[in-house]
Formats: sequence, C-alpha cells, structure tokens
Amino acid sequence: MKICYLFSSEYYERKMSVGRRAYGEALRQFANVTFWGPGWPGYDSNKSLTDNLRGQRFDWLWCYKANHVLGADQTGIPTFVCFNEANDHQATQEEIDGCRASLVVFHHWTDYQIWRSEPIRAVHLPHAAHPLCYLQRTPWHDRPYDLIVSGVQSEEIYPLRWRLREIALTSRWKVLDFPYPGHRLSHSGAIDRQFERYCQALGSARLSVVCSSRYGYGLAKWIESAACGTIPVGDVPADFSPTLGQYCVDIDPEDPDDRIRDSIGKALELTPAWQQGLIRAAEGLSMDVYAKRLAEILEFS
Repeated sequence: MKICYLFSSEYYERKMSVGRRAYGEALRQFANVTFWGPGWPGYDSNKSLTDNLRGQRFDWLWCYKANHVLGADQTGIPTFVCFNEANDHQATQEEIDGCRASLVVFHHWTDYQIWRSEPIRAVHLPHAAHPLCYLQRTPWHDRPYDLIVSGVQSEEIYPLRWRLREIALTSRWKVLDFPYPGHRLSHSGAIDRQFERYCQALGSARLSVVCSSRYGYGLAKWIESAACGTIPVGDVPADFSPTLGQYCVDIDPEDPDDRIRDSIGKALELTPAWQQGLIRAAEGLSMDVYAKRLAEILEFS
C-alpha cells in the first residue's frame, strides 16, 4: 500500500506538529508512506496536485490542510484526513471538502459523535503516545516533583486545568509549572528537542494535571502523561475511560477545592505497582498500535 502524505514543508518544519509527523512515520511499518507537497523538493506549487503527481501511483492520499493546495480535490485518488480537533464545523468541512475526503479519522470521541452522521466514513482513533514518552521515566521514588502542570493555560478552553493549577500552586506539594512553548518554532529539530524536554518534564513528576477541555476531548496529554508513567489528574474523557480510567485520578469539576486536594494527596501515596499498570495500559495506545489500526482501516476501505 502506497500513501502520499500531503504535508507542506512549512508545517513539517515549523509547526508544533510532532505528533502528526510521528503518526506518518509509524505508519511506515505497514505501508510505503511518502511525505510530500508544497515546499518539498520537486513539487511545483504553480501546478495542480494532479500534475505534480503525474507518473506516480498512490493508493491513498493522506491530506493535511489540503484545502490550501491547488487541485487537491481533483486527483481521483482516495483521500483521508485526520483531525486533532474538529470543533470548528466550518473549518473542518472546508478541509474535508478541500480534498474530497472519503474517510475521516477523528482523534476525539466527542468530535466523532458529532460528525459520524455526515455523508462521510468517519472513524475514531484516539491519540497515541509518541515513542519518546516511553524513554523518559524517572523511577517513581526518585522523581523530584509531586505534580506537573503543562500546556496552554486558558480558563475559557481548559477550565479544570486552570483551576487545578491554582490549587496545585497554593498547596504544599512540589509543583513543576512547565510553560507552553507556542505554536511555531524555527525548524523540526527544535520542535523535536522541545518535545523531548516536555517528555523529560512529564517523567519527573508523579502526577500530571490534565483536563478534557470545554469540548470533552481526550487530549494527547492524557496518553503522553501515562506513557511517561505519570498519573493523570483530571476529568477522564470517554476516549480513555476504558483503558486509562482506572489508573487516573478522576476529578469531578463540581467538587470543592478541599475534596480535590484530598484526592490528589491520596494519589501521591499510591505504590509504584499502580504506576506499572498505568504504563501497561498506555502501551495499548502506542504509535505502533495506532498505525496498525489505521493501516487495517485503509486496507479494507
């Protein structure tokens, strides 16, 4: 199976898209995947995608922001797109229409539930943990921090994360407040180094503050934390409830601060055996597992 991953070099090199790149690289275990598109050697942005692909044969076209690529909807090649977030209905529809996608992969269960009634084939594949996450585990008893707070701090988009951060920073625990790096860096190497530092930070704490956002999303941070052997603390989303749920500190946003502090305090007393269960659960959501499932979906579509 030959797949052209239409992924402009600008996004590949400078956007914080390490996960999107990693999904494509993981799929190479099961298919011949070529990253190509505007900005890549040999691609002429003044020509249509069909003209650029002339003389090449692909079974699938995997599109990322293809609505900005000339003629991406006219190749005649079966196409699919993967959405991290699809809460903006108009932007999502434009990206689907921009390549006439016949298959749409949603990483979040809530998005899938909304879009599954549309005249497209929709599937749900939850986020997977990047391989680097599994390499950054400091032994449980040697971790210098009780709790890590990371990611965008927005009371509107991530209300529980915002609240948990305030609770953590006013507690007696040792807290690592890890800043969000932003959406753009200078090149892919810088993005990879930043992500590795992020994984190291996750692996230095026993617990990780997460939340499902205002959209009820199973954000990548849940599985990234788990793969680092760091227990997620937040409102467990439907995406991960069957796999990680029993190993998370499930927080009810309606609970008062004192009850939340008590739940976190009890979790810090958990034994490493619980952490090992968390890691095993995370291994079921690895990039390899994700790629195998995606390959099977494409093979039988």
